[in-house]
Amino acid sequence: MTVRNLEFLFHPRSIAVVAEPDVPGKYAEVVLRNLAEGGFDGPIASVAAKERSHFGLGAHIHIDHLKDVPDLAIVCAALADVPDIVKQLGERGTRAVIVGPSIRDRMNENEGLAVRKAILDAAQPHMMRLLGSGSGGIAVPARGLNASVTPVAATPGKIALVTESTSIATAVLDRAYSKGIGFSTVVHLGAGLDIDLADVLDWLAGDPGTEAILVQFDSVTNGRKFMSAARAAARNKAVVAIRGGAVDRPRAAGAPFASGDVYETALRRAGWVSIDTLEDLFEAVEALAHARARSMRGGHLCILGNGLGLGHIAAHALQRMGGQLTTLSHDTGMRLKTLLGTHAALENPLVLPADVTPANWAASLQAVLADPDTNAVLTVCSPSPFVHSAEVAAALCEVAKDAQRNVFTCWVGGASMQEAQKIAAANGVLSHESPEQAIGVFLSIMDFRRNRNLLMQMPPSLSEDFTPDVAAARSIVAAAIAAQADALTSEQAQRLMQAYGIEVGAALQPASTDGAALRLGVANDPVFGPVIFFGKGRSVGHRTSDLVVALPPLNLTLAQDMVARSRFADDAPDAQRAALEAAAGNLLVRVSQLLTDIHEVAELELAPLQIGAAGALVQGARARIDRRSAKKRILPFAIRPYPKELEQQIDWGDRQLLIRPIRPEDETALGDLLNSLSPEDARMRFFGAMHGLPRSQLARFTQIDYDREMALVAIVRDSNGVERSLGEVRVVADPDNRVADFAIVIDSTIKGKGLGRLLMQSIVDYARSRGIVELRGETMAANTRMQHLAKSLGFTLKQGADINTVDLHLSLLFSQHMNL
Repeated sequence: MTVRNLEFLFHPRSIAVVAEPDVPGKYAEVVLRNLAEGGFDGPIASVAAKERSHFGLGAHIHIDHLKDVPDLAIVCAALADVPDIVKQLGERGTRAVIVGPSIRDRMNENEGLAVRKAILDAAQPHMMRLLGSGSGGIAVPARGLNASVTPVAATPGKIALVTESTSIATAVLDRAYSKGIGFSTVVHLGAGLDIDLADVLDWLAGDPGTEAILVQFDSVTNGRKFMSAARAAARNKAVVAIRGGAVDRPRAAGAPFASGDVYETALRRAGWVSIDTLEDLFEAVEALAHARARSMRGGHLCILGNGLGLGHIAAHALQRMGGQLTTLSHDTGMRLKTLLGTHAALENPLVLPADVTPANWAASLQAVLADPDTNAVLTVCSPSPFVHSAEVAAALCEVAKDAQRNVFTCWVGGASMQEAQKIAAANGVLSHESPEQAIGVFLSIMDFRRNRNLLMQMPPSLSEDFTPDVAAARSIVAAAIAAQADALTSEQAQRLMQAYGIEVGAALQPASTDGAALRLGVANDPVFGPVIFFGKGRSVGHRTSDLVVALPPLNLTLAQDMVARSRFADDAPDAQRAALEAAAGNLLVRVSQLLTDIHEVAELELAPLQIGAAGALVQGARARIDRRSAKKRILPFAIRPYPKELEQQIDWGDRQLLIRPIRPEDETALGDLLNSLSPEDARMRFFGAMHGLPRSQLARFTQIDYDREMALVAIVRDSNGVERSLGEVRVVADPDNRVADFAIVIDSTIKGKGLGRLLMQSIVDYARSRGIVELRGETMAANTRMQHLAKSLGFTLKQGADINTVDLHLSLLFSQHMNL
């Protein structure tokens, strides 16, 4: 995964459209027209890819007559000619190419594989990035860039749209245009020759012009790469996704889950919100543009309606869909009684008088927004004989547009409500045609907040709440591998469970919950790796529909979320439910830890399983092992756990120093460290003046995936236990895990005391343990202190591309041999 050279795709300074006049289709014509109409201010060239031979030998590829080297080229040529075109563009210095023709539509499978390889081989020596094949192009409206074939031009905004389908992109743009909603970036991925969804997400995660991301996709091929990028994007931006369910593999007979189940749980864990229909997609565009997702602190909704029936229908829809009504406070009720001139009891939904004035609509909205237990408000208005809906809309918008809480307006009816909808849209207020639409968006925002909590969880690699006998567990598995076995015997499986405090034996009395059989286990998904499943179910060989799934690793918070989704204890007595759920959560954490410690366990089934107030008991256990995993060094999870094994307690002068991987809660400490740098140190670190980083950047630096990126911080605690960061060092590896770039920063007040060397040695050791071949860095020529440190650690130094910079390189293979 990399964003290398993607700036030439999204922010090109010059563009060339390379086409063949005799190739059917109007791709090049449409792209050129859109480029011209978009207002791109750089040079745009159009060039024919082929020249006819003077000797009658046919045409040959020849683009040397391009006057300038384009940053971005859009190729509209026969697929068989694309490799040669890409090769020549790369040799001239082009670093990004959009491939318009679709391999899938124009070639059979074998032909497609051959041309795909040829295109990639032509691009790779030049580190050229490829979008497509079959890509509808990109648009960055704020830069006047519309290098796409969409018939609807996007206007500037803060939402990024990423799709695999050109038709869906066009539909979304058209709907958004009618609502006055703009976009920061529009990307149509096509077949993903090189640039895939994960790469685009990585770019958008760091794009200051993007505040939210809308994604349409069907599937991914690399679960870990996708999860790393998906989580990075969601850490400081709202992400909403719709998938094509028809592509999901159906659940096989006896299988505990289908592929769609795994995608759903993966998106939850990434902090995304999933939607199911195109109508939901259109609603999501408006929600991303106008909703205040981060301002909602709870899930209680207050409903205001100008009719009893409307209010009750909306309330019933909310409860049916899993939402909760606000209970209005006594003070709010008294205020509303005075306002509306009524002695009747007022409750939620709040039914306003039929002749309510626009002013009282607005005053009622203000009153419920001020209620301490109200998290959001839904107004439901139908045509009234007493007041025009447009006047109601104007009054409500005056209150809603400046409110700190979300206001969802619903205009039920037809032509007479259209003006009210336009007024709401013009004021940036959420507007819907039915209560169900509005409530769906409200609940999606609740999903966003809940899923962000799941995203922030960082389960450790080492157990913190119990002490498993890891040595015994490894000995059991090693014996099975030595015997060339693919599965553990019943006795071995029982001892493996016992090593993690999971009892296998006789049934508990009385039986758990309502007596239904429970299943807990692990199965492998071809994209996302190990998947934990749990819930009520039948034994293997029967169809199971009551199981929930999760991606390891799990901590107690993630395990409890899984238990809640399973609803296995819903029928238990109230006095027992909490104990049953706690026991199930504890068991799930232990199974997750087993998978973290013992990579060779490929499948696991604990069934029948009983859970009682005293704990969990497994009556049967089976485990399949993967002997190949014994030779692998990388944990097969789609999400890496927090690497607790890298923590070091060090005596440093008269202080106790903790060097550990960075965590999300380090955001404030890292910000304080960077803000404390002297102007000169800040210039040396950031190659210019630095006036503090925005919160989105701090979140990006502190919430890493521990896979392609690692950051170590040096922490001290004051007498009150408050942590302070004295320094930070990080590495970011390339997609092949061969070369990694490093950066380091040290508190200005402690320079020259050896902390820089300590952190650098720690990150070098880490990089070597990960199999990274080379470390690279860059420093200013005036930063002699950094250059001296690098030399002492074995780095070679040479002048950088700029005379004011110095490149630093360390061969880890060579330095390892030297250490030996």
